[in-house]
Amino acid sequence: MQNCRKHMRDMLLIFIAILFMAGCNSLEAVGAFSPVSQGYESYVATKTSSSLLSSSYITARTFQELASKSSLIVIGQVEQTSQVLNLARNVDDISKSDPNIVNLGQVYRVKLSSILKEEKPVKSDSLFIVQPEGFLIRAVEQRGRPVTENEIQLARQQTDHRPFVPGHNYLFFLEPLRGFDNQMYFVGVAHPWRFDVTNPENVVPESPWEGATRAFPPLPLREILREIGHVPTPITATIESPLPTPQPEETSFMSPLSTPTLEPAQ
Repeated sequence: MQNCRKHMRDMLLIFIAILFMAGCNSLEAVGAFSPVSQGYESYVATKTSSSLLSSSYITARTFQELASKSSLIVIGQVEQTSQVLNLARNVDDISKSDPNIVNLGQVYRVKLSSILKEEKPVKSDSLFIVQPEGFLIRAVEQRGRPVTENEIQLARQQTDHRPFVPGHNYLFFLEPLRGFDNQMYFVGVAHPWRFDVTNPENVVPESPWEGATRAFPPLPLREILREIGHVPTPITATIESPLPTPQPEETSFMSPLSTPTLEPAQ
């Protein structure tokens, strides 16, 4: 009887060990896939977790998928403005910023050269996009107060974004930024949401997502346009937009050392 009990105990331990090893293997398999976000760099309508900073992104695997997700597809050059936003929004009212978190969004003006897709007419030769460029969990004593310049600089130390290259042309896959309905801001729909098309024979993605170049190897622009299924419409003249658009006090062409201003606390 004692030997029987010992045998049953040994078998039980072996069974538990097998279950544990199987669980470990399952976790490893999940981690082997390219990172996909559990919530949007976007990232903007709800509280942002620090675990999303460098290892987790919403991604697309084809140009058709990027195009279908996008409400706006454009080509243009970028100018950095002096304005930054807090993309972390209050979960009870996304029109207000989160008082506890700074998810820093740098505002850029895109000078358009062509439009490939627009769900609503773009009646201007430029628009404003926002790129996440920092993250900070605010100190308890600062929560609820206006974000300070020091907090902005601290947030910029926690970022994995790819900087724009001055003078380069980019293909953007965009959608309106939620939580800022009184302003016309746009953000990327999924990684990689921007492509350097300066050399139209060698278009490459720009993204912190490590799988971007595997999913989107270099291609000529003409092949990408064929996959997207949209013909570029050149921008020939500036048209005054009837929609409210952000008007930063000043812009400087790609000046990373300029001192930004953050939206007033809401």
